[in-house]
Amino acid sequence: MELDSGSGTCVISDALYYDKFSKYELLPCNVRMCFYNGHKIAPLGYFNIDATFNNNTKCISIFVVKDGGPGLLGRDFMAAFDIYFTAKINKISEDMDINNLLEQYPKLWRDELGAFNKFKVTLTLNNKASPKFFKPRPIPFSLKGKVEAELDRLVGLGILVPVNHSQYATPIVPVLKENGKLRIAGDFSVTLNKDLVIDKYPLPRIEEVFAKLGGGEHYSKIDLKNAYNQFVLSDASQELTTINTPKGLFKYTRLVYGLANAPAIFQKAMETLLAGIDGVSCWLDDICITGPNKTDHLTRLREVLSRLDEAGLRLQKEKCEFFKNSVTYLGYTISKEGLKSSKHKVKAILNAPEPKNITEVKRFLGMVNYYRNFIPNASSVLNPLHELLRSGAEWEWGERQRRAVREVQRELASERALAHFDPDAQLVLTADAGPAGLGAVLSTRDGEGVERPLAFASRSLTSSERNYSQIEKEATAIVFAVKKFHQYLYGRSDPFILKTDHRPLVSIFNNKTGISITTALRLQRYAIILSAYNYVVQYISSGNNLVADYFSRAPLSETRCDSDNQFDTFTSLHFMNAISAAVTYDEITRATGNDTVLKMVIGYMQHGWPRKIVCDQIKPYFQCKSDLQLEGGVLLRGHRVVIPMALRERLLKELHSTHLGIVKMKSNARSRMWWPGIDADIERCTGACATCISLRAMPPREAPLSWPRPPGVWNRVHIDYMTVGQRVYLVVVDAFSFKNSVGEM
Repeated sequence: MELDSGSGTCVISDALYYDKFSKYELLPCNVRMCFYNGHKIAPLGYFNIDATFNNNTKCISIFVVKDGGPGLLGRDFMAAFDIYFTAKINKISEDMDINNLLEQYPKLWRDELGAFNKFKVTLTLNNKASPKFFKPRPIPFSLKGKVEAELDRLVGLGILVPVNHSQYATPIVPVLKENGKLRIAGDFSVTLNKDLVIDKYPLPRIEEVFAKLGGGEHYSKIDLKNAYNQFVLSDASQELTTINTPKGLFKYTRLVYGLANAPAIFQKAMETLLAGIDGVSCWLDDICITGPNKTDHLTRLREVLSRLDEAGLRLQKEKCEFFKNSVTYLGYTISKEGLKSSKHKVKAILNAPEPKNITEVKRFLGMVNYYRNFIPNASSVLNPLHELLRSGAEWEWGERQRRAVREVQRELASERALAHFDPDAQLVLTADAGPAGLGAVLSTRDGEGVERPLAFASRSLTSSERNYSQIEKEATAIVFAVKKFHQYLYGRSDPFILKTDHRPLVSIFNNKTGISITTALRLQRYAIILSAYNYVVQYISSGNNLVADYFSRAPLSETRCDSDNQFDTFTSLHFMNAISAAVTYDEITRATGNDTVLKMVIGYMQHGWPRKIVCDQIKPYFQCKSDLQLEGGVLLRGHRVVIPMALRERLLKELHSTHLGIVKMKSNARSRMWWPGIDADIERCTGACATCISLRAMPPREAPLSWPRPPGVWNRVHIDYMTVGQRVYLVVVDAFSFKNSVGEM
């Protein structure tokens, strides 16, 4: 059999099993496997066998595959006998001394999940904590298979463990990735985060970082792989992280993304682990090392690697760098020349395009006036631009105007205007989206409420992002800003202020109300990204959002997104054909393009909704505008497809084809499709079906009602025939007299 680190299990063919191992009982299993080309297979079963290697005997499981190839010994076998491949670290550096050092710690580079062995993480609840148990949120039918497969994968890795009961239960939000795979995230903002005692361990100041790293000749950076998941939770804390899924309850065994105190716990553990080593600074999962010369640098690097290896941690070699001339931390570049402000944080202002008309001049001046107090002689410097705004002045853009713009840009990028980062200061992040770009500014606020800029950022929208609805553009701007200034914002014990001029996002990104399953899927994914940060979202009017608005309308030409974001492509339509056999994705696309009402709705989504809608046909879409999104020519409300008018009757017939009744039809429709008045249409369709009417249960009989008491005699009489033997009698009873006689009896 061949050693194969790409296989998670030991696998043999059925022919080999019947030839060599048939005496072992083949046990059933529900494991699903996948070839490297994506082809999925289901094993016939597995058997357990005692294997001996290097005088060690362990029990291993071997899976049997029909018509399989050569036998493979997977990572489970390799882990059992402590077998590993030597990592090809020689590609990291050209320096043989560095490569020799790195090869002394092969465990650090293993392709597996590490486990921090110094202590287990304990989560502490505050005195007012009360358990919160949320039922599992509904999952779209088309995603249930992916959710179950991801849960099985996490259980296989040991990150999740199924449980039968728990006091806490956090709902999950499934997030589709760009490659079609699915990620499961717990919405801890509505459960555990409210009850946790947040560790008040501070992140290092830039002065502290420079004090440790200053005077170095070269710099090395080390990045931990799946940093949080390498920390094991205590048994009691695992119960608190229980998530509620369609497959039942599962608890996390590792520190998980989204817990409010995870950054502080991680920072404290790493600083304690690396304490006492000169020339080493740790910022969450990034470790920076330096030394006055190569010998000291290698000595310190060896000590860091040794402690990480001893602690059972694993590194991500693709992101590690060794013996670089400089390193960037918190917007500053640290090198042997000293500490310099990074050009990246002022690139947006220095490279902003020049105004081309009066409107752009006004926008530029509006942005400058926001920081006018930090620009010396602002009036005289800006005079050439103000001359263009005078009544009757002709448009002229010459050297005087260009010089004024360049001077103001230099002043805004200088140390006079830019504030120094203080981890204890109040941070304010403002973002905005324009027709062609995204803009953001990170500021620090002093005790008097005065804001000074820390950094600016902007970029152009990609071709696919230009087709987003306005609410999605604004949300993309927020996530772009948070990711851009991640080092400033992540792990803060005190929340930063997140400002947006799009009011619906205040409720969607409010981290106290949780993430709605009906929200548009892209916004769900953005909300999951933001759930890892401690922030308070605030609404700001467009008139007061001048700085971010300027950068969004004068963006840098670059459109590249961060590698860990999936902004360019969205894959929610991969399961479109699973909606119904009656219609196809192409038919929905064509019908949407020909639907007059939907074309108006799409136009409003792309160019902005009016404050008031008069048209009755548009009102239902206006009321759920924050849930709408356009993907590939198809309109979606959350995870449900908005069906055009031309296809609604066909889909009603498809929903009703099995005569399941009103309740089942509505349940089926709500997980797949939507249009205004769909419930009423389903009731109409079912009410007009003769088969459903004939099978409908008879209503319960009403209890007999007594006659009302008459006001007097002979007001009402009751007449009937009575036969006694051969005689027939006519019986007449006065209701008033009869009731009186009955009452007397």
